[in-house]
Amino acid sequence: MNGVNNLIALRNLTLTSCNMLHNKLEKNGYKFIKNNRLLPGRPCISFETYKIAVYVDTPLNNLNSNWLRQKINKENELLTESGYLVLRFWDYDIINKFSTCILEIETAVAFRIYKINTKNISFKYLNPSMMDRCLKL
Repeated sequence: MNGVNNLIALRNLTLTSCNMLHNKLEKNGYKFIKNNRLLPGRPCISFETYKIAVYVDTPLNNLNSNWLRQKINKENELLTESGYLVLRFWDYDIINKFSTCILEIETAVAFRIYKINTKNISFKYLNPSMMDRCLKL
């Protein structure tokens, strides 16, 4: 019974993290789809017009790490092939580094909306791999 309680607690943590993101992005005026069933893996947030999918992952890697890695890789491949930018966050990162996660999402949306010239933008808050993924369009 203890293992089941742990899984329920992890699921609740993920839901809380997703709700935190939903509330902040709605407050900032973004329009998105919550838990889009049409995309693989049902991302927590998806911006259909800008082709961005945001996933919130839990630390369940200890249970079945190979299966989970394969599933995540397959989801990422399917979405990237159809032109989506995939953003993945750990639930504890959202809780501990909330403003950084929001900033990454908003920056990705800004890249997709305006297709900003790389010379005119400061990449102070983005890691290089995130910048490359945003500019792939």
